[in-house]
Amino acid sequence: MNFIFFILIGFAITNAFVFLHVFHWFRELISGLSDFDFYHLAQKEELVGFRHAYLGRLVRCHACFGFWVGAFLSFFSNGVINKYIDIPLCLSVIGDGLILSACCFVLWLMLKNLGAEDL
Repeated sequence: MNFIFFILIGFAITNAFVFLHVFHWFRELISGLSDFDFYHLAQKEELVGFRHAYLGRLVRCHACFGFWVGAFLSFFSNGVINKYIDIPLCLSVIGDGLILSACCFVLWLMLKNLGAEDL
């Protein structure tokens, strides 16, 4: 039952940050950071003009944001799969993040196919 609550709470948080208008300011803030040019901070030639484009995609992707929500929830709940399998907390955080990422993506696909995106 703990694991089901973890998935449902993680999906709700992910869905809220990725889609809801309430967190539009957060998505715009992160997207603004992804447009920031780190040209003046670059020390090596291969980093000249480097941009953090990943940050802008992070807050618009269920799988990407779901991983970090899962890792965050797992870290503060002392690991979810750690309760079923005896593994170190760092591996449990990564595993929980991966599991929540996959579940968020599958749940989002199911809702999208059911027409929930049109609401």
